[in-house]
Amino acid sequence: MATPGIPALALAAAVALATATPSPAAPARMQVDPALAAVEPFAVEGANPRRWGKPLDFGPYRVEAVRDADVSSFSVEVLGIGAGKAKAPYRFRLVGPDRALEAECHARGVEAWAAGVVVDVLGARGKPALMCAFRPVEGAGDWVLSLTSAGSGRYEGALFPVAEPERRATVRSVHRLERSRLPLGEPAGYALAEGDGAVAAVETINRGRVWLPEAPDSDRAARAAAAAALLLFRPAEASGD
Repeated sequence: MATPGIPALALAAAVALATATPSPAAPARMQVDPALAAVEPFAVEGANPRRWGKPLDFGPYRVEAVRDADVSSFSVEVLGIGAGKAKAPYRFRLVGPDRALEAECHARGVEAWAAGVVVDVLGARGKPALMCAFRPVEGAGDWVLSLTSAGSGRYEGALFPVAEPERRATVRSVHRLERSRLPLGEPAGYALAEGDGAVAAVETINRGRVWLPEAPDSDRAARAAAAAALLLFRPAEASGD
């Protein structure tokens, strides 16, 4: 049998090296409830980096008129915090296939004032990390998103219609990544569930992704608005003094 020449050996070594070289690392992905495995996620445009005043899009939803340091109007009423006005860190309009929602969000508590007196109306409740009010541009059906720090960088809360507060979806931060045993300190995203079933998920790392299974228009629009609010929310900013 003939002995392979130098070129043949070099080619074999090159092939072996190429097959042994690992492929570039896959991007980090949030661990998603298996119930959402059949749902194609929407890629997000405009969330990372966040630019106030610029639109944010995912799937058929467009988030417009994103503004920070604004003054709220209807959210004081929707959130049930009494008369007056409240400073809102950001507000936006969500435009979807069948309806549009106005959103006003507050972080680290709400400051309301009347007759020139500033009152921290939510301080006694521990200052929620995030509270949002969603109102249809046309028709009725207000919703509330509430998120509170659960310690160690974790957050939990609820999304519910004001008219039916008992019909609520739980909201929990997700810290697990696919193919990783070590949880993250800050959220990789958020999971929404009703009972034992997942109804939506939001990945906030990288460009961001949103899972929105089919649902009645009002529910799906509210979940999309919650997804937009969570994409704009910055835990590090909410935990500051």
